[in-house]
Amino acid sequence: MSEAVLNQILSGLKTIRQDIQTTNKKMDAKFEQIHVTFGHIDQKFGKIDQKFEQIDQRFEQIDARFEQMDQRFDRLEKKLDGIMEQVATNAETLKTVTDLQAKQDKIIETLAFRSIEHETEIRYLKGAVFA
Repeated sequence: MSEAVLNQILSGLKTIRQDIQTTNKKMDAKFEQIHVTFGHIDQKFGKIDQKFEQIDQRFEQIDARFEQMDQRFDRLEKKLDGIMEQVATNAETLKTVTDLQAKQDKIIETLAFRSIEHETEIRYLKGAVFA
């Protein structure tokens, strides 16, 4: 092989080497851009994670409030049950009192009628004795 051919081969290899180095530099720059981009994406995911943590905390607070409301409703239901029992007892007592009052009204009516009869008899007797 002649020296000219070897120089051409060497020159071609140098060109290929430079092209590879240029390509490597471009790829390094692209990888750096990708790395920076992934860094930004990681930051955004970090912010999203924070938001989800805040949302989780809010849901926990809401759950706690619902639990408190459930407990309050349970207490109110117990109180309402007690009130309903008392209302039922009062209704029974009222019916009993009403029934007794109706009986007493009849007794008073009967006694009033007898009293009128007795007064009439007393007047009759007074009229017969003093006449």
